[in-house]
Amino acid sequence: MRTRPLLLLVLALPAGVLAYQQATKPPRYTGPAPVAPRPPATVPTPVAVVVPPPEAALKEIAEAFEQGQEDRVEAQLRELQAKHPESAELQTLLARLEYGQAIAGRSQPIDKSLMNFDWPLMRAADRWATQATDTDPELADAWLIRGRTALALTDPRKSLEFLARAETLEPDSVRLRLYKGETLRAMATYTGKDVHLSAALVEYERAVRPPVDSRLEYVALRQMGEIHAALGDHAKAIDHLTLAIAGFEGRDLAFALESRARIKLEAGRVDASIADSRAALEILNFPVAAHTLADALLVKAGLAVRSGNEALAAPYLKEFFTIEQDPTEHAGQLATGKNTFPAIFALFAAPMREAHWDRMVPDTLVGAADFVTAGDLRALASRGVRFDGGDQLTANLLFRAVASNNVDAVRELLAQGADTSVRREDGTTLLDAARIGTQPPRAEIRRLLLARMGRPPGWTDTPVDLPKPGHWYRAERTIGEKVNPNDKQFEAGMVLLAGNQCSTPGRPYSCFSFYTAPEKYFGTIKVPIASPEDFNALREVEAPSP
Repeated sequence: MRTRPLLLLVLALPAGVLAYQQATKPPRYTGPAPVAPRPPATVPTPVAVVVPPPEAALKEIAEAFEQGQEDRVEAQLRELQAKHPESAELQTLLARLEYGQAIAGRSQPIDKSLMNFDWPLMRAADRWATQATDTDPELADAWLIRGRTALALTDPRKSLEFLARAETLEPDSVRLRLYKGETLRAMATYTGKDVHLSAALVEYERAVRPPVDSRLEYVALRQMGEIHAALGDHAKAIDHLTLAIAGFEGRDLAFALESRARIKLEAGRVDASIADSRAALEILNFPVAAHTLADALLVKAGLAVRSGNEALAAPYLKEFFTIEQDPTEHAGQLATGKNTFPAIFALFAAPMREAHWDRMVPDTLVGAADFVTAGDLRALASRGVRFDGGDQLTANLLFRAVASNNVDAVRELLAQGADTSVRREDGTTLLDAARIGTQPPRAEIRRLLLARMGRPPGWTDTPVDLPKPGHWYRAERTIGEKVNPNDKQFEAGMVLLAGNQCSTPGRPYSCFSFYTAPEKYFGTIKVPIASPEDFNALREVEAPSP
């Protein structure tokens, strides 16, 4: 069998196929290497362009603010802010505008922090200031206004923090010195310590750089005057306000004149107070100046009546009634000041008697118990005020005179026949009220009362002093009777600010109000009169940090 040729054929087939494949293979590519396709390019998101407000417009508005003419540019400011809502500068200016409007035309006590303002406007100012610091944390002006609004909203600690932030950014700012001074004055109210007033004076002094030639420096001089008034130095206060008045004009001048008028009245310079008040009202007719003028007119009329010259009082009373129709509020407030107390004598003038205003005189006397003199009481008695009727008003006056250690007033009231059997609503007698206290005036009052009332069985003087209003105390042990759920106890270790003595109807307690901070009421502490030694558990301490 012949198989070889077939085998050769089979072996030859792969070679033929290979030849065919080689013959039909496409030519090798010798060009450039292919490029891998790229993904489509990403289109960037457009970035919003923040267009700043025109520099010229900002400068014009800022200058108006420095001159106290915010109202003139308010419409321009709000229009600009609507066009440039992201501008921290405009947000800050709006905060300053709302702040100024919140306090516009409102009287502020010279020895306390800002108290009288429009709350919605103040909160709006705080929101603008917060937005400004969020927008631009490096903007010193924004931190300055946040310091002011924080103070107004009763947070002096935060105020100092914000002002410290501003100081790191702009340490030479005059407004910074003004605002720090304002906050330190508030701290003085909180602590009851004059050291903060002294620190405020330092800040204001740093704001004044002779020769004085800017509005803000004159503002600093005015503030220095008001601090001296708060410290009781009326002469220095008037001197500084006079320097400020020399550099003011317009609304600033009117406000400074009113401040000087008020301080002159407190100092007993009534004619000068009337002149300043009238001058302020000629520039700007605002309620605070009108109120101060009415006060001064009433004091002037009272001085004339007290001296026996009622005819001299007539023109002052006539002018008073063009401003006010009801003297009640004025007389009540003026009776609490030693130099303004004579105002109550104006209530004995013929026009006042015809309207029966003289009947309110006994109501006003309690506020004068700290300083009313024996001569004042005799003069009032000569005009028909009775102190021997056993009435509650006389009893209140006598109790208050005891509490304030006014020996002359207690002696004169006893001489005029004041009823010593009177009791407070809580049952406390005059001897109970005078029992506590180691000072010589209190000892003399106890002697006067014992001589008049007799010595009760088992009577002994108690060597304990009552808490002094405006001072801070720490309790070494818990004191205070907790009779009902609303009663408070002064617990061991607590530190509280003493307020005024009060009464508890139906129970014989020595009662005091206490505060966790000025104007932040904690509660009333009742210590039984039978155990006054509880007060020995209180130790006076420095005010705590806010």
